[in-house]
Amino acid sequence: MGLIGTALWVFFCYLVGKGAKNQNRNFWVWFAISFFLSPIIGFVGITLLPRRPPSGYIE
Repeated sequence: MGLIGTALWVFFCYLVGKGAKNQNRNFWVWFAISFFLSPIIGFVGITLLPRRPPSGYIE
């Protein structure tokens, strides 16, 4: 895969983690899912899950 491929893999995992963080989910959990499975699977996962309300949010 090489150095550039590995850097791109980690970068896309980072983007998935940031997307998860924007949906009030754990960055590191989604980063790890993307890293070990695939950034595509991580992206699909955070896309299909509903957005969480912020912690401490009362309806």
